[in-house]
Amino acid sequence: MDLFAVYGGLFAAAFTAATILPAQSEAALAGLLATGSFS
Repeated sequence: MDLFAVYGGLFAAAFTAATILPAQSEAALAGLLATGSFS
């Protein structure tokens, strides 16, 4: 996966959790860490 897309998705998850919806951006971060490629 493109590095820009990964960090962009993480930013979008964090931005959405902080402003619009009661989401949890930690789930996206945990998913990235679980893959082992982005630790």
